[in-house]
Amino acid sequence: MYSTIDGAKQRANSLDRIMKTSGFAYPLRKSQHAVARGGGFRDWHDMTSALKKQERHCDPETFRRRLLEALPAPCEAPVRAWLNREPREEAPAGDVPAGWYRYVFPYQFTAAAMLRHDPAIRRGSGPGQRLREKLVPGVLLNINGGERPYARLEPDTLAMVFEGTPEEVFGKDALHPRFAVELKTLQDAGIIDVRDDHVAIVPPDRDEILDRVLRDKIDKVTYWLSEPGYAGDASNALRDALAAIGIDDALRLAETLLQYGGEAYILPSGPIKETLRDLAAVGRIQAFARFFDLSATIWPKDKELIRGMIPAIILNAYFAEHLGLVGSSRLMAWTANTPEWAHDVDAALSTPVVFERVVLGMAEAIRSVP
Repeated sequence: MYSTIDGAKQRANSLDRIMKTSGFAYPLRKSQHAVARGGGFRDWHDMTSALKKQERHCDPETFRRRLLEALPAPCEAPVRAWLNREPREEAPAGDVPAGWYRYVFPYQFTAAAMLRHDPAIRRGSGPGQRLREKLVPGVLLNINGGERPYARLEPDTLAMVFEGTPEEVFGKDALHPRFAVELKTLQDAGIIDVRDDHVAIVPPDRDEILDRVLRDKIDKVTYWLSEPGYAGDASNALRDALAAIGIDDALRLAETLLQYGGEAYILPSGPIKETLRDLAAVGRIQAFARFFDLSATIWPKDKELIRGMIPAIILNAYFAEHLGLVGSSRLMAWTANTPEWAHDVDAALSTPVVFERVVLGMAEAIRSVP
């Protein structure tokens, strides 16, 4: 996607704009690093040194894959939308970034819900509990009302970052006689990080937040599909859920999947099977399991039918096609000597991280066959 230093700078600046309009706290240097990695370089310095000597062209699809791999999970959805040239988000009122409600608010709301139950904040956690609750979930949910600066999402850590000093961020709660004491308690617990001119609220479990955000998005799809006359809302919610999984071209795929049961497919589950096959063929194993979970939740009627196809899809689209083992004697020997492999694939399907580990382990075992 670039062959010169000037071209790389343009891509990095464009990526930086996407991060800002999405509501992320992601400095330009990180966008530069991701663009350099997309081009196959170690970092920005390595890239500039190499391109000063000679222009180097990069295949667009290879650049795209490497760029996405170099970005934190929350960045994938807006960056994929940008790469696919999907319509830009319309900016809400005020100075809130255009993509904030789509890309940041779900993480902020989920972090607030989780932090209410943190040992340092939950009820029964000792003197100052109410103030600590106001300083963390209270600020995230803006329980005091009025205008308050929006938080930006730090996609690496999922911290919510507010501009200003603690006194500016916490407002009237900073006047409480126990404010300094409870602020320090929350800092010591690793929940609040006071920086030079920012205050960051750090969630307790990054992986759990990612899972909860996805689950909430799936629940929204289910709700809108159950309400007659809300096809537009269902399509928008499905697009969000697919993008959160990290599936490419989420807008188009959402429209396709909502044709579930249409005449274009011999089986009602046709678009689901096709999507699973496409994910396996490009090696997106964890996204494969997450998409199965999404489809099984939203369209449970054919869950078992699709589940029964999973081993064959993994065998043909991932082991054979993606790994380049079509007709391989090693693949045939491994399947013959490992008759339980299909059961193991099925058993791991409910936990995407485990599913990925199991399938990658099988791939390694196949490669090691003499």
